Amino acid sequence: MNWQQAVLLSSAVFSAAHFSVENFIQLFIIGCVLGCSYSWSGNLCSPILTHSLCNALTLIITFFS
Repeated sequence: MNWQQAVLLSSAVFSAAHFSVENFIQLFIIGCVLGCSYSWSGNLCSPILTHSLCNALTLIITFFS
């Protein structure tokens, strides 16, 4: 499987694993960003850091709204 197919498949699994039908597209896009981040860098730290920052931003927005 080439990297584009792997990113699409892993993004679909990432979205489904969050059990959120209403946010599936948003989670799929985030999964694509994370998958591409790994594919381009070849380093797992890059998507882990990106995911952590995304979660932190969501937490901050939720806290202040």
